[in-house]
Amino acid sequence: MEVVIDLFRIGSPLLITAVGALISEFAGIMAVFADGFINLGSFLCYTVTFFSGSPVLGVFISVIICVLLGWSGALATKILKANPFLIGLAINLSVNGLISLLSVSFFGTRGVLSTSEDIISYEFYIGLVICSWVMAIFIAILLGITKYGLQIKITGTAPEALFFRGIKVSLWENLSWCIAAAFSCFAGCILTAHLSSFVPNISAGKGWLALAAVFLAKKNIFSLFIAVMVFVSAEFLFSGIQNISIFQNISPSVTLAFPYIITLILICFDIKKKT
Repeated sequence: MEVVIDLFRIGSPLLITAVGALISEFAGIMAVFADGFINLGSFLCYTVTFFSGSPVLGVFISVIICVLLGWSGALATKILKANPFLIGLAINLSVNGLISLLSVSFFGTRGVLSTSEDIISYEFYIGLVICSWVMAIFIAILLGITKYGLQIKITGTAPEALFFRGIKVSLWENLSWCIAAAFSCFAGCILTAHLSSFVPNISAGKGWLALAAVFLAKKNIFSLFIAVMVFVSAEFLFSGIQNISIFQNISPSVTLAFPYIITLILICFDIKKKT
């Protein structure tokens, strides 16, 4: 039972990021910016919490800023008639540079940010984990049984159907950017709350894993839950594999890469099955 609880706890950042990426995918936008917003959300959460002493304010401010940036990306795509994929990549690159600049300005270092005492309690961290699962389940219900869920799901594939019903397609497209940014940011807040510190590139590729989960789930919300848990189980399994004597001589960098190798194998298998 304890292992199951750990899997749900560890899997919460990836799950909430993947759900946001799924919403974005329905609108025809690949959320390549997810990894950047995880890192930015984590940094902002730590910074605001450090200076204000309030982790609640840290999460709130982080989400608001990332939503505004996501909305700006959506506007830039419309106004400049730019490729949303390239805008997403630009956001990723800009965010990483912004984190480095702010880290030096506020803390005088580009490295790990931490204090001698935990600025975020374990109880608050568990609260964020529970919130992430509640939000993911809420989105699953929204997509499954409501008219708004149906509108979201056809935004990218049949926008003319919404247009003839008098529904603004751009509203859902912009909203999808904001939701994906907010959920990725929330994942970053969970990671910061877990460590009560900030580590550069704390996302460790979770944004890209989330996109892989959406791809493997074929944009099905329930299959997405399964894909996420498969990835998390692999991460959990290989995180402790070096405790086994026969694996002690294997480099940690190799064992940490195993979940990503499994992801690649699953994607290749899925592509081969289609052909």
